[in-house]
Amino acid sequence: MQRGVKYIYQTMPRLLTVWLDLGDKPEVKKKGQVAHNFQLITKLMDRSRGKIMTYQFLTAFPQIVSRITHQNSDVREVLIKIVYRVVRDYPAQALWPIVGAMLSKRKDRQEVTDTILKRAVVSFTTVCFTNS
Repeated sequence: MQRGVKYIYQTMPRLLTVWLDLGDKPEVKKKGQVAHNFQLITKLMDRSRGKIMTYQFLTAFPQIVSRITHQNSDVREVLIKIVYRVVRDYPAQALWPIVGAMLSKRKDRQEVTDTILKRAVVSFTTVCFTNS
């Protein structure tokens, strides 16, 4: 995805599906090679947040938002950082999936969404007042 976006609509959702589904596997919680490899993949995903353009995450944004309460805490933190970045950079495009999460009946999803939006508002306000 750093090399081009020709197949972004296929690669981004598939990459996220493989990573997120692997994080749900019980083998990841145990010590061993699978858990170690998963940690490496998660660190790679965290580092790639800065290398992949923000708009590329928009192609799978509803999928990302739907998994922000992932059971694996490391995965959840990376997803929250991605959602925050997309909301900060593209608030109009990110609005509807975020509203859906805000209105969720699950309290944990509401809390995570609220935290992300508060961080984005602070960031947006800081940028607006700094540039004026």
